[in-house]
Amino acid sequence: MINIDAAAMEARYGSKTGAAAQPAPIQDLYAPDVRPEHKTTPNKQAQIPLGTPVPEGTVIRQVVGRGMAVVPPQTPETNAPAMAVVPPTGSARTSLGTYVEVSQTISNPLTPRQEPQPVVNELPKKPLDLTQLILDHMFELGGDKSETCQKFYNRSQQTLRNWMQNPANITLEAVNRFLKRAPEIKDDILEILEPHFAYDGQDGTWSLPNRGKLDMMVCMPILGAPTLPFMWTMLYLAKKYECGFDVQADTRIERSRNMLAKRFLQSGCSWSLWVDCDVAAPIANGNYFRWLTGSGAISNEACEFDVVNRLLSHKKPVVGGVYASRRYHGGLVIQPEIKPRSHEDKLLANQIRRGQGQGLAAVEWLGFGCALVHREVFLEVQRRYPQLAPQEELAPWRFFHVEHDEGEDEAFCQRVRSCSIPIWLDTQLICGHVGNMMFLPEHTLSQMAL
Repeated sequence: MINIDAAAMEARYGSKTGAAAQPAPIQDLYAPDVRPEHKTTPNKQAQIPLGTPVPEGTVIRQVVGRGMAVVPPQTPETNAPAMAVVPPTGSARTSLGTYVEVSQTISNPLTPRQEPQPVVNELPKKPLDLTQLILDHMFELGGDKSETCQKFYNRSQQTLRNWMQNPANITLEAVNRFLKRAPEIKDDILEILEPHFAYDGQDGTWSLPNRGKLDMMVCMPILGAPTLPFMWTMLYLAKKYECGFDVQADTRIERSRNMLAKRFLQSGCSWSLWVDCDVAAPIANGNYFRWLTGSGAISNEACEFDVVNRLLSHKKPVVGGVYASRRYHGGLVIQPEIKPRSHEDKLLANQIRRGQGQGLAAVEWLGFGCALVHREVFLEVQRRYPQLAPQEELAPWRFFHVEHDEGEDEAFCQRVRSCSIPIWLDTQLICGHVGNMMFLPEHTLSQMAL
């Protein structure tokens, strides 16, 4: 695109003294067949008004004697550049007959170039100053002498005055108290900290981020050291799905699950995937899973399963996979093996051992070594069992509370079924249980069935 400044050209080339001359009128440019009324007269020259777009490839020239002209080659060439008028520029003055390549922009050479303006979608956010926000809140409560302010931050007047004089001394506990009353500030902090950390805003704990491509949080109760196959599974899920992850280590598995359930509900995710630290689930790599387990009974199709895709595809509120106890010639740690309801349950357990499972089966409870649970299930249990509510300020709901001799996962499933929510077992989704070997259903002892 070309700009012509007639006054500058006249001052540079039209005056011997170099003094600025009066602006000269812009010369008329002509080109054939630019205006529609001249389409029928191909040889007629047409004047181009200022600012009129010119079709690409149009040859523009001025009337002889009024200035320069750029003419096309006499013999058309393949992929030859288009031509346009250019003004003389110092030592690189353009002479008659010089060919000049035109940019891809189609416009009148005399039209001033307009730089694209940036599109502003929203106002930029102000930098987050958490310290100033806390100080402003303290002043709103009446300052360091206010009993309301002292009670809110649980500090003496002298401590509050020290914070105002030296904000660097404000404690993390004070930040937690402030964020409880300002959840919108917590969201701003999440935007800054992710994907490094996420703050749950309740009990002062930190965890990996719970917002990602998939609306799911992986809940990992840890007892002892996580196994290597379990870590491979987690790395696969992190890289492929970028979902939320949360870990809880405790001496009691019941308490670990309750705390994970609490943080899952606070995360806002719709699905929770429960995987124990000694469980190896299939991750869409049949050769890897076959090598890892050494199984001779699991089908090639089941080895190729992706544990997340497989469980989500069922669209069930509670569904889980199959795994065995960590004892050779032991049993499956799921129903229908434990507490079978009928002869058919024993037959189904034997089919699973032989790798002959046939999709979903309705059960009364699942082992939570590999299970997928929707958030509405936990909310319904809360409505149905208000007596399980926390008894202390920071304590979790006791979803997995054990009252008799059942396991914590069986106790939870009993409450789920009392809410009329069905529970499903994927009899083809086989997971390894890591001990002194990779224990599989095929290593368990068959039950007598008529």
